[in-house]
Amino acid sequence: MEAEFRPKGMVFDFNGTLIDDTLIQREVWRRLFPVFMKREMAEGEYEARILGNTNSVILQFYFPGITPEREYAMLTRKEALYREVMREDPARRIVFYPGVTETLDGLRERRIPFTIATASEITNVEFYFSDFGLGRWFAGPEEIVFDNGTFPGKPEPDIYRIAAKRLGLTPAECVVAEDTLAGITAAKAAGMGRIFAINPILNRAEILSDPEVYRVLPDFVGFIDRWDRNDFQ
Repeated sequence: MEAEFRPKGMVFDFNGTLIDDTLIQREVWRRLFPVFMKREMAEGEYEARILGNTNSVILQFYFPGITPEREYAMLTRKEALYREVMREDPARRIVFYPGVTETLDGLRERRIPFTIATASEITNVEFYFSDFGLGRWFAGPEEIVFDNGTFPGKPEPDIYRIAAKRLGLTPAECVVAEDTLAGITAAKAAGMGRIFAINPILNRAEILSDPEVYRVLPDFVGFIDRWDRNDFQ
C-alpha cells in the first residue's frame, strides 16, 4: 500500500500560473518574429519552441553561435516590449488569479515554505515585485528561482530541483503548480511530489489526460484548504 503523501513545501510557476499572461507572452513573440527572425511566427511554433523555455535558450536555438552582446540586446528589447504590452491597457491590467493572495498568505501563516520558479529574468522579476507586490511574501528576488543563465530552462528539471533545495526540501516533498506542458514535464523529471495544473490554455487536452497531473484547477480559490485537509492523496 502506498504511503500517505504529506507535502512539506510548495513551488509555483509564475507566468500563466499565478498571473494569466500566457497569451501576452505569445503576442510579444508574434510581434518580434518579423524583427528578429525576418518572418512571421508559424502555427504551433510558440508551443513547440518557445513556451516554457528561457529567453537565452530560445535565441540560441534560432541564432546558433549568437554573441553575448547580441543576445543581451535582443533580450532587453523583448522584455521591454513584454512590460509595454502588459501595461498597454490599464483597464484590463493583468492581476493574480483568484485565490492566489489567500493561498500565499495561508502558506506563510502555516509556516509552510514556498517559492516561485520562473523562466523570467531579473528585469521582469523586478517588475513583478514592483507591480504585483511580491515583497508581501518575499524579501527580494534572491528568495525565488529565476533565469540567471546558469541552468537550462523547462522542460529540463533543473529549476524545480533548485527550488526544492532553496526550501531545504527534496523535490518529492514539494507540491508544484504549473500551467504549461514544458513546466509539467520539468516537474515530473525533477520528481516533484504532486503536480497541479492551473488553467492550462495551451496543450490543454494533453495536460488533462496526463495521469501524473494530480488535479487541473481553474484558479487557487480554496487551495489553502487542501493543506488543512491534506487533500493530496
